[in-house]
Amino acid sequence: MILDKWTLKTNEIREWMKHNDAGAMAPVIEGMLDAGDDLSEESSQDEERNRFWEAVRAICKTLPKSPIKQGRGSTLEPQTQANVDSVENRIFSAFATITDAELVLEVLHPHGKTGGVYATIEDFANDMAAKSVRTLKAALKTTQENPIPAWDGLMTEDNLTGMTPPASKTSEEAIEEDNSEADL
Repeated sequence: MILDKWTLKTNEIREWMKHNDAGAMAPVIEGMLDAGDDLSEESSQDEERNRFWEAVRAICKTLPKSPIKQGRGSTLEPQTQANVDSVENRIFSAFATITDAELVLEVLHPHGKTGGVYATIEDFANDMAAKSVRTLKAALKTTQENPIPAWDGLMTEDNLTGMTPPASKTSEEAIEEDNSEADL
């Protein structure tokens, strides 16, 4: 692996580890990253760097939420992606460990078009975590109506997003929206 690619990928992993818990694997991952960093810039070391990267990938696969994603990489800045992943993990944990899980599963159901029920509290927690990711990514975008994004991708000192909530609709806007949906 060429040095530039190594640096890019390892910076993403290090940023993720600042905001997410890798548990007992954190020192092992750090050790592998440091060992790869210690290699010289010579192209003869590219194969060694690649071996260290393969080891990091293998270790990260053992984590509940790996920082290494399959397919096309994220377009978000590494720190922002790490923050999104951190919120996703925290939301999942919060809902997965909720008390009265049976009551929650009995009363709260997937989106109306999906129908059915959640099979487990983990399914419910995954759905809530995925919704939080969609909300955060939408809050990062600017639109013609909202030229300033609702979230800057950073976390506050309290480890919260500091996201600006969307403006609530006036009762007239809500009625117009209901009427336009009824016309469909």
